[in-house]
Amino acid sequence: MKNSALRFERFWAPVWVLVALVLRLVYVSTLPDHVLYSDERDHYQLAVSLAQGQGYELEADRPTAVRPPGYPLFLALCYRLGLHSLPALRMVQAGVGAATVWLLYVLISTVFSNRRWALATLAMGAVYPYFIYLPGAMLATTWFSFLLILSVFCLCRSQKENSPYALAMAGVSAGLAVLTVPTMLVLVLMTVLWFLRRRMPWRSIMSYIIAVAVVLAPWLYRNATTLGLINICSTGGYNFWLGNNPNSQIDLPCSLEPPPALREKLHSAVSEHQVDRIYLFEALGYIAQDPAAFAGRTLNKALFFWRLDPSPVTKAYIRQGALITWVGSLSFAGLLVLAILGALSLPASARPLRALWVLYSLAFTFVYALTIVKVRFRLPLDHLIVAFSAYGFSRVWQWLCEQRFVRRCMGCEGKSFFKLETDADWSQGLIEREKLV
Repeated sequence: MKNSALRFERFWAPVWVLVALVLRLVYVSTLPDHVLYSDERDHYQLAVSLAQGQGYELEADRPTAVRPPGYPLFLALCYRLGLHSLPALRMVQAGVGAATVWLLYVLISTVFSNRRWALATLAMGAVYPYFIYLPGAMLATTWFSFLLILSVFCLCRSQKENSPYALAMAGVSAGLAVLTVPTMLVLVLMTVLWFLRRRMPWRSIMSYIIAVAVVLAPWLYRNATTLGLINICSTGGYNFWLGNNPNSQIDLPCSLEPPPALREKLHSAVSEHQVDRIYLFEALGYIAQDPAAFAGRTLNKALFFWRLDPSPVTKAYIRQGALITWVGSLSFAGLLVLAILGALSLPASARPLRALWVLYSLAFTFVYALTIVKVRFRLPLDHLIVAFSAYGFSRVWQWLCEQRFVRRCMGCEGKSFFKLETDADWSQGLIEREKLV
């Protein structure tokens, strides 16, 4: 029986990885050979500049930090490997997207020793519509999602094996993720809080923090010495201004133009750092003028972060009609219901992962509620939602198998049905059931 289950997994796991890759490749192959967003143009231009040895510049001899460096560095590496065209880069991203759901499968099957849950996660991640569309845009989300899940995998592995090397690798992955999406720094702080909650020794906590710092240090030094900026990028103030301007719309924040008075201040600025500070203090002025409006706007953005349907904020690669809205709404709503069920019924060995996801979700919701909010900012967290949903689905399936009429229809009456508990959790489950009797 065990050998049969192992053969089943060894057959279907590669099949679902292949399905994930093919679906993403088919989608990106339908896209035009150009980009739509200004972010995409900047990312590609910075990558080409890096690959050609001209530095991190959008204009000749003008170093910049308007975009975080992690994603352009990834694209520059692909460019140096001969992948110059947009279709080729999108295909690489399709591979990264498939690798991310495969990494989730490895996390659950090896760290939590639950192959059925792992296989269900892989299957759901392979066909989740948002994950299929994501590699089509030359935005940081696909690469960031991979780095985030890699960091979570290393964190969970370090808990299981008490390995300092896994913790260091988690820190390196988290540092690269911060360079890709700077708000990841808040998740690093949440990870430290997670360590403290689990009463990890300070030596282990410091190894993680030092690994993150080592990755960030060269870029921070470059920004401080070249631009006078002690930050990952120079657009934090601008995003804060967009998110707190009383004239901005939650779903269309980037459509706002600076008023004439602000434009004059910006023209007088002599550096990116000064521009960022001007936007920051303008936003703080809006908040001081009407704190109640700021509180209401922040709450609305927090709710918007978890909206069910897609929310493209500019012209998109996929025209959002009724069909796309319904597909997005139903897929995420279904996942969310199953995720709640799965998260509440996780085995003891997987509950630290639930705690980590809760901390990450609260932190991201808070940070983006203060600035600008888009559904794609949430998508990296959706990978863990998919994992919890898969467990919830497995629990529902188990319950169905326990019903006599279902087992009779399936022709398995009198036979044992599969159990979700791992070998490590089985004895604890028996003890808990004994207490209830």
